[in-house]
Amino acid sequence: MTKPTRNHAPEPVRPWVARLFRRTPAPKPLSLAEVFTADLRQAQELADTRQEAARWKRHADSYDRQRAEAEKLNDQYRDQIADLTKERDGAYRERAQLLAWLAALHPSTAVITASPDVDEDGWQLLYLVAGGWQMSWHVHPRDADLFKHVTVVDVTDPRAQWDGHGTEQKYERMRNHVRLLALDGIADGPLTGVTEASPDARATALRQAIKAARTEGHRFDTEGKHDQAAGAGAVTFALCQLLGETVTGETEKPRSA
Repeated sequence: MTKPTRNHAPEPVRPWVARLFRRTPAPKPLSLAEVFTADLRQAQELADTRQEAARWKRHADSYDRQRAEAEKLNDQYRDQIADLTKERDGAYRERAQLLAWLAALHPSTAVITASPDVDEDGWQLLYLVAGGWQMSWHVHPRDADLFKHVTVVDVTDPRAQWDGHGTEQKYERMRNHVRLLALDGIADGPLTGVTEASPDARATALRQAIKAARTEGHRFDTEGKHDQAAGAGAVTFALCQLLGETVTGETEKPRSA
């Protein structure tokens, strides 16, 4: 067996004490130009560092100003939202008060039931019939205490069955009913203390009411007589009475103005 050969002689073993005091070679002294260049480089790096710090400080100050402005705007918007929410809730509360009053004026037809078209619990639907037309409104749970005088019925009750009217149609029915109530005032006497209804004004108002009633499917002949076979409600029947004509064709005496 041959022993492996070495390319160079082995390093002599030194005692550990000699390794502790091993001398490192002294660095080569820099020339004056090299020292000057190193100083310039350090000065430039220091200036760059200070500029960078100043830039970041400007960003931080700008962020603080923007945050302060944002917090101020946030407080303003929060106050505005609170005011608008309070105003909205007040308007809905007033609406509920008026609906409760309207339901009290129609005790025979006003009913209230659970609202099946709202997922949130506690919502109700108010139904009533005014002037022969059905009208309905949603009632918020916070306003339920205003409708304790209204009869509560099940959703299957015939009085709580929606006839398919939309919002605009409901408003039109309300306007027609208001027009009818105004006609009653015209027929009974002056509308105000200083304005009296002339015969022409009353006739014009009657023609407008008949025209509005036709939109609901009620029929009138050329003389303004009401066709009872059309199944008219109380509104059109009252219009015929205001015209001084009966449904059966017999002539009544006109109401005194």
